[in-house]
Amino acid sequence: MIRFGVGIPAYTSRVSAGHLMQAGQLAWAWAKAGLQPPMFLTVDTAGVDKARNLLIARAREAKLDWLLMADADTYYTNPAAIFQMVNEGASRRAAVIGAPVKMRKRPGYNVSRGAKYELVPEEEWRKQVIEVDRIGTAFTAVNMRWLMDHWQNSPWF
Repeated sequence: MIRFGVGIPAYTSRVSAGHLMQAGQLAWAWAKAGLQPPMFLTVDTAGVDKARNLLIARAREAKLDWLLMADADTYYTNPAAIFQMVNEGASRRAAVIGAPVKMRKRPGYNVSRGAKYELVPEEEWRKQVIEVDRIGTAFTAVNMRWLMDHWQNSPWF
């Protein structure tokens, strides 16, 4: 059974109301499936890198298997898709699995590969899982077991 958590890095004590919907729907879906309810972790700090490091440390203390990081302004209210994403990451023994997120102030999504981190065209990743060199961390699940086996000490971000 996967011990799953959702980490929400808050900034100036604010998160999107969509996180309430996401949290409720995730908890309900996990309970209906007979799974252990997800743990919800939050921190309130100015730096996103510091927030992510604190969330990883808390997830490690809670002995979570996977931690989904959902930025304070990024959420997805389809629990089946989130569950599928984490299961896909677990089945592939991935260190990280993430969802493409539309970039602000620039066209495209935060999915890239190659030495110059060129954006991967949407038609290459739409409705499928692909390996990339870099993905933004706005909606990313971290395999805590992999991280603790390969990179035990912070900073992770």
